[in-house]
Amino acid sequence: MSVLEQVLCKTQEARIPFWMHLDLTYRCHQRCLHCYIPEAWRQGEGPEPELTTDQVKGILDQLAAAGTFFLALSGGEVFLRPDLTAILEHARKQNFAISLMTSGTLGVSRDILRFLAELGLNGLLMTMFSVDPTVHDHLGDLYEKTGRIRLAAAQWEISLTEYQKSAPSDVEPGDVARVEKKLESARVKLAKQESAAGQAKPE
Repeated sequence: MSVLEQVLCKTQEARIPFWMHLDLTYRCHQRCLHCYIPEAWRQGEGPEPELTTDQVKGILDQLAAAGTFFLALSGGEVFLRPDLTAILEHARKQNFAISLMTSGTLGVSRDILRFLAELGLNGLLMTMFSVDPTVHDHLGDLYEKTGRIRLAAAQWEISLTEYQKSAPSDVEPGDVARVEKKLESARVKLAKQESAAGQAKPE
């Protein structure tokens, strides 16, 4: 038995919450079809108001006092919390081994990455559906069928990027052309939607 396994056994015997996963928000700017969080919650209409900064810090203090060591912070999309850096700094002061879970599509600037590196995260976990271009092509089709053209276009862009990374022998030119055609069509639709929305704005 490893040292970590021995520690885990002892914390279980002593009923110490050695590892804790805390969702800071249910809000998310993405609309993934397979997400387990209800659509309304992701749009900010959750069952209860989000915890305030002080409430989150209070929970972290209680966890530290109870003996928690591993702390995973997630969402929703954690970078939608404007107080995320303050929460992380407080967690660091409590000497947690911190893991941060994010889609990686919002708020991950150079300054934030520098901050996270200096903070000393135990792990930064980002979502990656697949490196298979056909998977993203299929996701784009699903988003298009449900009227989410912008998300469909994003998936087709990823599909084309993965095709470019693939060995030429693994790529069917017809498949690439088909995705390019769908992406171009989606961009035209989005441009028309934006134009119509602009004309509808009151003067």
